[in-house]
Amino acid sequence: MHINYLPNIAYFQELLNNKEFVFHLNDIYHRQTYRNRTEIVGPNGKMVLSIPTLKLEPGERNFENIRISYSESWLKQHWKSFESAYRRSVYFEYYEDKFKELYKKPSFEYLWEFNFELIKSVLSVLKIQDALILNRESKIEDKTYNSLYFSKQYTQVFSSKIAFEENLSIIDLIFNTGPNAKQYLMFS
Repeated sequence: MHINYLPNIAYFQELLNNKEFVFHLNDIYHRQTYRNRTEIVGPNGKMVLSIPTLKLEPGERNFENIRISYSESWLKQHWKSFESAYRRSVYFEYYEDKFKELYKKPSFEYLWEFNFELIKSVLSVLKIQDALILNRESKIEDKTYNSLYFSKQYTQVFSSKIAFEENLSIIDLIFNTGPNAKQYLMFS
C-alpha cells in the first residue's frame, strides 16, 4: 500500500478490513498523486493541500528517498487550513492535539516518514490496532487505494451552504463525526 498524505476515507476503510498492513517504500514516486496531497472541504468548498518536495536527482524516483521541502511555510498553511475548515466542528478541539504537534516545526526529512506518523495518529484516534509493516524489499503491486470510494454521508461543517463532498481526507470524517468515525468505516 502507498503511504499517502492524510489518505481518503476509503483508504482507512480498506485498512480496517485487514489485520496487518504492508507499506512499501521501494516503489516509484509519481508526482500529482496522493502521496503528497490530501483533500478537505473548507468554507469555500474543496481544498487540495500539497506537501512540496525537493527536486529529484536525475533517475531518482524511489519513494523512500523523496525529501520534503521546507522552503515554504506549508506546515503553517496546512494547519491554518485545517483550523479554517474544522474549528467549528464538534470534535476539532477534542482531536486537534493528535495532529497539531506534527505541524509545529519541520521534523521529518522524508515524505514517507511524515505521512506514516500521520497515519499512525489517525489509527490511534480510530482505535485501530492493526499491525503496520514497512517493506523495503519487494515491489508493490500497482494497486491504488484512491480509486476506492466512500460515499456514505455525514454532517460536514459547512453542509448548510456547500453540498456534501465525498471521500475526502480521513480527518474530515474524524473532525465531523468524532468517536463515531470508526463506525462509519465499518458499516458503509
